[in-house]
Amino acid sequence: MTLETWLASVLLLTMLTTTLGAYVGVNIGTDVTDLPSASNIVDILRANQITHVRLYDANVHLLQALSNTSIEVIVGVTNEEVLKIGESPSAAAAWINKNVVAYVPSTNITAIAVGSEVLSTIPNVAPVLVPAMNSLHKALVAANLNFQVKVSTPQSMDIIPKPFPPSAASFNSSLNSTIYQLLQFLKNTNSSYMLNAYPYYGYTKGDGIFPIEYALFRPLPSVKQIVDPNTLFHYNSMFDAMVDATYYSIQASNFNNIPIIVTETGWPSFGGANEPDATEENAELYINNMIQRVMNDSGPPSQPNIAINTYIYELFNEDKRSGPVSEKNWGIFYSNGSTVFPLSFGASDQITAGNSSGVFCVAKDGADTDKLQAGLSWACGQGGANCAAIQPGQPCYLPNNVKSHASYAYNDYYQRKHSTGGTCDFDGTATITSKDPSAYVGVNIGTDVTDLPSASNIVDILRANQITHVRLYDANVHLLQALSNTSIEVIVGVTNEEVLKIGESPSAAAAWINKNVVAYVPSTNITAIAVGSEVLSTIPNVAPVLVPAMNSLHKALVAANLNFQVKVSTPQSMDIIPKPFPPSAASFNSSLNSTIYQLLQFLKNTNSSYMLNAYPYYGYTKGDGIFPIEYALFRPLPSVKQIVDPNTLFHYNSMFDAMVDATYYSIQASNFNNIPIIVTETGWPSFGGANEPDATEENAELYINNMIQRVMNDSGPPSQPNIAINTYIYELFNEDKRSGPVSEKNWGIFYSNGSTVFPLSFGASDQITAGNSSGVFCVAKDGADTDKLQAGLSWACGQGGANCAAIQPGQPCYLPNNVKSHASYAYNDYYQRKHSTGGTCDFDGTATITSKDPSKLI
Repeated sequence: MTLETWLASVLLLTMLTTTLGAYVGVNIGTDVTDLPSASNIVDILRANQITHVRLYDANVHLLQALSNTSIEVIVGVTNEEVLKIGESPSAAAAWINKNVVAYVPSTNITAIAVGSEVLSTIPNVAPVLVPAMNSLHKALVAANLNFQVKVSTPQSMDIIPKPFPPSAASFNSSLNSTIYQLLQFLKNTNSSYMLNAYPYYGYTKGDGIFPIEYALFRPLPSVKQIVDPNTLFHYNSMFDAMVDATYYSIQASNFNNIPIIVTETGWPSFGGANEPDATEENAELYINNMIQRVMNDSGPPSQPNIAINTYIYELFNEDKRSGPVSEKNWGIFYSNGSTVFPLSFGASDQITAGNSSGVFCVAKDGADTDKLQAGLSWACGQGGANCAAIQPGQPCYLPNNVKSHASYAYNDYYQRKHSTGGTCDFDGTATITSKDPSAYVGVNIGTDVTDLPSASNIVDILRANQITHVRLYDANVHLLQALSNTSIEVIVGVTNEEVLKIGESPSAAAAWINKNVVAYVPSTNITAIAVGSEVLSTIPNVAPVLVPAMNSLHKALVAANLNFQVKVSTPQSMDIIPKPFPPSAASFNSSLNSTIYQLLQFLKNTNSSYMLNAYPYYGYTKGDGIFPIEYALFRPLPSVKQIVDPNTLFHYNSMFDAMVDATYYSIQASNFNNIPIIVTETGWPSFGGANEPDATEENAELYINNMIQRVMNDSGPPSQPNIAINTYIYELFNEDKRSGPVSEKNWGIFYSNGSTVFPLSFGASDQITAGNSSGVFCVAKDGADTDKLQAGLSWACGQGGANCAAIQPGQPCYLPNNVKSHASYAYNDYYQRKHSTGGTCDFDGTATITSKDPSKLI
């Protein structure tokens, strides 16, 4: 069974209000001298995989051109139309029949935006605004379209007089009556509040109160952190603060659980002499950073689980608009389809974009192999990409398949050429993503197990669960052989017992490399050697020879021409950092200064990572109640229990992040930088003795699933947000033969028969993810055979017992009307009903698990 990303079961309660699968759409204004034809506009949208648009009116040509594209459309009622519709239910019915009923289901209209900033621009119309919305909604009910098409009205930030601090924000009191009616309508109809949020205006009209970095999503120095004094929430961007100010204003009006969609945001790329901040550079920064921020699927500080789905203002520069020069320069595309500044929309997660910083160009899933090969050849040849690393024996040669090699070449080309016009297309086989393709979660394999499966069976378990990274504690010959030709990346271990001999004898190091590395590569994808395990804290007498051992192993790799593929490091525990909190004040044990200096210098010289064993279980259980257990388990902390570093004011949402950051700061305190950290061990025991009350299956499930979700968001800890925390779970099986307390025998996540100790799944997307049915969906695979999908759909809706009423004609999930969408609905309904009693997500290989909610957002 193929599994993709899914979320941890422990988030069920918080996920009830979470909508995953965030998107960024675009507004289409038409006050353009050289406006392309409607069909050409749709070509631009489809070429850039833009899946959500907002129209300012019911433009007949665009509504027709958008048919049969599956692009979700918000259609607009103009300000001029609001008054008539508000005063006449028959006018509302006529508008719906003409501008909605006439186009669905072919055109995927999902919402109606009633007016544009009515309450701030034409307040005399305010009394009829909600009546107009009510009449339109009733007309949708009459047409049996009220589930598919929602009604709302975009409003500006101007109706919130004092948006900072967000927690004290409220709507203009003169609008109380209308605001109450509006929020009650949205609540009753399960619709979203539509917000137009412009940090450009917040900054340019702010008289220098906030720095421009705050408006542009750029990092703020510690002395300029923006903090709400009431909640102590940190706001990293004005955009987030505006959204939160609106959530708090809604709450101040005694309403809750009304999600917000940002229907407009942007930054002008050119302005007049008195508009110095309207520049192409700032526009590029704002748009790309905003897209990256939205696409992380999180909400603002007060509503972290509600994604901020957003529409860019706007597709084209509307040069016919009146007003200042900037008013004509908000577009992100020229009429010929080229971008105003470097920007790309990708297939992954609907839309992603950015510049070369934090943005990657990779091969599309399902791309034609011949086209990929052609794209690879072009990139490495005429395109000028440096493809040396994907040649045989080089560090990125494995996995040896055309998609992986094409991804490497495409990205190398894109990073080199993006700023001078190079695109990420390659005949339609490439896509932009903000997800660092290197992020992963792996697993440690210990062998002190009574009923240890055979090496081949262990590999079967790994492959069945698409685990792509493992660490071995020794050079187990059976496992190294079984792992050959799997592409699974392997860290092979030098045992503590071997360190002393290797550290004292370069010839012993060379023999070890020849026997345990050279003998297996390239068939077995060995990528690193872990020299010992927590040597500095468990066998400190060996410390003087630790780095010499690493040096000798590295020199032997150089001799074998494997030093680029195989890196050398040594896992260390948190015990060598005596005071890990606050992280910013952490440093290594001073008694180890000499060895630590040698170690960090070695890692720096060889471009290797620091290997860290980080165990919040021990941090919590040995912490004498200093920190709450929620902090150890990645669970949300109430505002009164926020963990904040007093020196940096960084908030730490988990002890795991704090441990990693304490290590980064310790490295810095030793005068080293740019040494990435890999967490080579972390976990939580699922069972313990009478004196180990926190070693429970429930806590283990919470910790592991939350940890995987946290790691797979590809971000680093607060001090290093752009460096993903690649992590290995301790461990694959319960090592029942280990000595020590009961808990020591119960760290495994799988039983020997391959079943999981608690609900957990590893998926193909982003290497490895986990969770159970909470926040997990079963959907049709991209590229699945249509006949097989139809068979799976028929079985699910028939013998499988899925409730397929909602995908019948006229029902809320009928559109888009294609077999893949219908199969996804039916597969997921079946899976949610039957998963707990053995129902699987397979359907003859046409289904896959994902944590991305396939439901549509308005």
